Amino acid sequence: MSLKEKMEKATFYHEKVKKAVENTIGRNMHTTKDFDYLAICIRERTNCNISAMTLKRFWGYLGEKNMRQPRLSTLDTLAQYVGYTDWMTYYKESSATGKVESD
Repeated sequence: MSLKEKMEKATFYHEKVKKAVENTIGRNMHTTKDFDYLAICIRERTNCNISAMTLKRFWGYLGEKNMRQPRLSTLDTLAQYVGYTDWMTYYKESSATGKVESD
């Protein structure tokens, strides 16, 4: 698999987890208040901290020039928020079943 294909696949699964998070929280991430609220909800559910700024970067809220590849710890926490053990579990289960959100 080429680097371009790997990046496209990663982007695909990043978008899936974003949708799963938005489905879990019950709102789309459009404002600073949305990201502040999401950071609080993530902390309460997972006992892990992700800053609102990190969430904004991941969602692309700050523009493409500020987007970065997320750390595995960020992906793990988002996967936990939507009901999975970690990112690899989310990735494997969602690629095997097409499932994008927790039950």
